[in-house]
Amino acid sequence: MKQDSKLTIGGAQFGMDYGVTNTTGKITKNEFKKIIDYAIVSKIESIDTAAAYGESEITIGNEASCAKFEVDTKISAIIKGNEQDKCDEVMDARLSQSQRNLRRKEIRVLYFHDNDENTENRLRWALQKKSLGIVKEIGLSVYELSEIKNEWIDYIDTIQIPMSLYDRRAENHPLLKVLVEKEVKIRARSIFMQGLILEKHNKWPSYMSKELKGVHKVVSKEAEMQNRSMLKLAVDYIKELGIVYEMLVGITSEKELKEITNAFNKRSVGNAKGIENSVFTSSAVDPRYWKK
Repeated sequence: MKQDSKLTIGGAQFGMDYGVTNTTGKITKNEFKKIIDYAIVSKIESIDTAAAYGESEITIGNEASCAKFEVDTKISAIIKGNEQDKCDEVMDARLSQSQRNLRRKEIRVLYFHDNDENTENRLRWALQKKSLGIVKEIGLSVYELSEIKNEWIDYIDTIQIPMSLYDRRAENHPLLKVLVEKEVKIRARSIFMQGLILEKHNKWPSYMSKELKGVHKVVSKEAEMQNRSMLKLAVDYIKELGIVYEMLVGITSEKELKEITNAFNKRSVGNAKGIENSVFTSSAVDPRYWKK
């Protein structure tokens, strides 16, 4: 059965200067309030953040209107040095700090990122928190599905993974089918590739893949001929996959959120030509490998 997607507000820009095409930096308190108010009107129900997103958790926690949203957050699964002897206490402290920052007792999704060979122990710890009602869902936030070990899957309710018009690594990975069959929720992030998909190819940074720039030029031209925006095309692509439970959208202004929700709510008209057989390597689509 095809999965109907929802929107989730990505909270990185609420706490730090994030995104290749972000020219305004961390958003102001006034603009943040406008975004939250419009998200409520638009019936968006959740916000995604992380302990590593600067002041994002605190900003969300300090805004009374955010109480209307469910919140997902992320903490590191890695414990180093002397703390190895008291792992559960360290994880308790990390979760408690996020709860204090967000001013809430319950977290909808608790994700682990920066995973290592001890992640399974962290997942067992998270199961205890879930049984206590502190956490509703347990998730893994990764860049590639190859980071997920098979033995972790039975612990998790969801994954968060980059997916976009050009980033099809997850889509083409055999583990995705396994996750869908096990009813693990797929949440897609970086659907605009930090805003690059919404920019003209000639405005892309010089360090980006020339091949990817060339494809983006062709796809943008095709979308223009169809009288479609790249924003609409990017959103439709994720919706048409039929497996994405939620798509995270990073916001720097109320205007951006209005444009995104308008594109999301309009009927999908399928994908544009020019991308059917385009598969790019991690070096092209993964920001960890971009030579900035």
